[in-house]
Amino acid sequence: MTEKAYKDWLLEIKNKVRQAQLKAVANFNIALIKLYWEPGKEIVLRQTESEIPSFQSILFKHHYNNK
Repeated sequence: MTEKAYKDWLLEIKNKVRQAQLKAVANFNIALIKLYWEPGKEIVLRQTESEIPSFQSILFKHHYNNK
């Protein structure tokens, strides 16, 4: 194997590793978003279906009652 062929081969391996790393990060980010999205959606649904006040409504009332 010539030096150039070896360098090209090594560069190809590095590129494959980098692409795999980027794909893994992207998949992790998707999983993390889903992890936070689902409970957040459930909280909002429960707040709209019940008398549980939302955090925003508590802040709003506190802000205007203290003026």
